[in-house]
Amino acid sequence: MILDCQTIAETFDAEIQIAVKRLTDSGVIPKMCEILATQTQGTLSYSNTKKRKAAKFGIEYEAVQFGPEVHLNEVLENINQLNRDDRVHGILVGMPTYPHIDSEKLVAAIDPNKDVDGLGPLNSYFVFSNQEHRGIAPATAVAAIHILEKLMSLRGK
Repeated sequence: MILDCQTIAETFDAEIQIAVKRLTDSGVIPKMCEILATQTQGTLSYSNTKKRKAAKFGIEYEAVQFGPEVHLNEVLENINQLNRDDRVHGILVGMPTYPHIDSEKLVAAIDPNKDVDGLGPLNSYFVFSNQEHRGIAPATAVAAIHILEKLMSLRGK
């Protein structure tokens, strides 16, 4: 079976543009912040891709870059500030992080309602307890399900 993922992606992009327009029409400018405690080129390149995609949709995107000398507590405090900022709707962590930065602690510090990747403890609990409707499921898994739903019925599967 050959999958036409380009058409699926274009349809999904159109749905995102409609959702963002609804938000902006109601006075909400969606904003996402990515924590980058890394100098890994692949991670930084992927972050730039997310920035371009967000701009295409009218979503504000901010990458918060930390140097290799950063301490875990400094990054955690930044996440706590973003959690309290009502202008920030989503937070994610670019991985891998520096070896001395515990990425699990960073992800766990993100407010579950702002956990874009759905990897925090509460959102993970919801997924593993078959209650994903109560939280945010991991984006890659949601994308895979979205593609499958465009191709076939998943009812009973």
